[in-house]
Amino acid sequence: MSIPEDYAAIIAAELNKDESKRDRLKLIYASDILLNHKCWPQPNSIVSKIIHEEIDYRDLPVEENNEGKKRCFLPEQAKFVAQYAGELIMCEVLGTQCSTHDCPLYIPASQMGNLACQEYKIMFNKYKRIGLEPTFRKKTKLRIGARYGINTT
Repeated sequence: MSIPEDYAAIIAAELNKDESKRDRLKLIYASDILLNHKCWPQPNSIVSKIIHEEIDYRDLPVEENNEGKKRCFLPEQAKFVAQYAGELIMCEVLGTQCSTHDCPLYIPASQMGNLACQEYKIMFNKYKRIGLEPTFRKKTKLRIGARYGINTT
């Protein structure tokens, strides 16, 4: 089953907004795992509604191929989280510490070997573990829809 064309266009536009807000010099994002495999997460605006229980995750339109790939790469996300063991796990959507057990997208460590997020919305501070901070921030505009493999034509 594929998602409606208009919904794909909305997702692509929202993912572009998400990317424009990312601080790639300071933070590293679990969602890049999906980008590397031509999959896409739900945009932060939609995930925020899921976290705040305004919409049910199961009610979202589903693109089976994309969802299947996301499930396949959950172990890779768990390894990503393991690389930052002991560091503060942050939620990209809320910009705060991951609320794990209170989040409907949380996958317990018991299932994956390390905690994971169904929508890959985990991020870490790159420089905290080595005690460095970047001195500038460069913004770039990217066409994320195409990079994630979302067909909007």
